[in-house]
Amino acid sequence: MERDVFTVFWVTLLLFFYALMPRLGFSYDALFIMFLFMNVAVIHMVYSVLKYGKDSGKRFSNGYWYADREKTEQNPGTMGSK
Repeated sequence: MERDVFTVFWVTLLLFFYALMPRLGFSYDALFIMFLFMNVAVIHMVYSVLKYGKDSGKRFSNGYWYADREKTEQNPGTMGSK
């Protein structure tokens, strides 16, 4: 669990820095290199989350629409309202 949180934190921080780079006056060469690196970093982040992340055990096919909400026997179209 700790490994994927660490990866997500650093890749997100790098993405924010990448978004600020044009405003900070970095050259186009540096932006291009960072663009290439960020593609690899995002792919690594997705791989890390899928491999080391914690499975909630809830499945869409079993009626769980979101992993952060409990399953209800209501009409799925109502989104929990009564």
